[in-house]
Amino acid sequence: MNALGVAVIGCGHIAPKHVEAIRATPGLELRAVCDVDPEKRREWAGKYSVPAFAELDLVLEREEIDLVSICTPNYLHVPMARAALAAGKHALVEKPVALRAAEAVELDRAFAAAGLGLFVVLQVRFNPAVVAALDAVRAGALGRLYVASLAQRWNRRADYFAGPGNWHGVKELEGGALYTQGVHYIDLLIELAGPIVEVSAQARTLAHAIETEDAAVAHLVFASGALGTLEFTLDVYERNLEASVSVLGETGTIVLGGPAANDIALWNVRGRARPEGLAVVAPNEYGGAYAGSPPNHGAIYANIAAHLLAKTEPIAVTAASAARSIAVIEAIYESSRSGRPVAVREGGVR
Repeated sequence: MNALGVAVIGCGHIAPKHVEAIRATPGLELRAVCDVDPEKRREWAGKYSVPAFAELDLVLEREEIDLVSICTPNYLHVPMARAALAAGKHALVEKPVALRAAEAVELDRAFAAAGLGLFVVLQVRFNPAVVAALDAVRAGALGRLYVASLAQRWNRRADYFAGPGNWHGVKELEGGALYTQGVHYIDLLIELAGPIVEVSAQARTLAHAIETEDAAVAHLVFASGALGTLEFTLDVYERNLEASVSVLGETGTIVLGGPAANDIALWNVRGRARPEGLAVVAPNEYGGAYAGSPPNHGAIYANIAAHLLAKTEPIAVTAASAARSIAVIEAIYESSRSGRPVAVREGGVR
């Protein structure tokens, strides 16, 4: 079995987790890095003993590159994925795979039609606590669902949105905080409680001098008839407080808690004991400046190897499934602008 050659595109904060996972995954080999910053190129080329490029096109010309891992700012995800597709390369795209649900679905279909793999980083799905909760819900252990809710209470200081080349908080470049921080946990809410079909929301900028929201609340209606709530903020004092997802059904209640839905806060399910001995994966810490989500990137790359090399697994996180949370975010923004409830179309495409 020949190794797949991987290139990491964008050498920012999350990229080292990709490199670590690539190097730990049998069948994958880091063969290039790419970044617009010459200092980062020199640093990464020396550190990992691979060639470093300034432009994606130069990477895509290399025959030894089979897959590109796109770790760039949000606005670059779609054009870079399209460039990989045109060059006949597989692609892994950091969240959000797109800033429009329709583009995510379009990419999913285009890669599939070309016989190429398109993988999306929504690695919080792989938290052991999340996997256990999903197993219970999918087995019907909670019965009919009544209410599902998300409370993401995080912190981002002013310096997160400052500095040269910053794209966080810039509407055209980031899309919004829900795309960057909230998308993981909106995705979990959908995974656990099913599709969201209607949103009534307010999004505001309360504590930061930025173009995008730093807080949002929403009332949700699920396709099943269940109701839900979403509370999101980056304005918690000093540090992240929690990312909690609650699912309440006729025969059980599960609450995933901790700072990143990485622990079981409550498990009361008829006929199904609370799972014991689950690993609690700690969130990413970025030099003490802020915390992110758990770095389960190894599971993503293991799935890539299993799908492309061993051909034993389907794609674990598809762009089509990622489109669902993107569509909800689009609906939140539209509802906030209009002051009216907004329907989320079937399939996540507005």
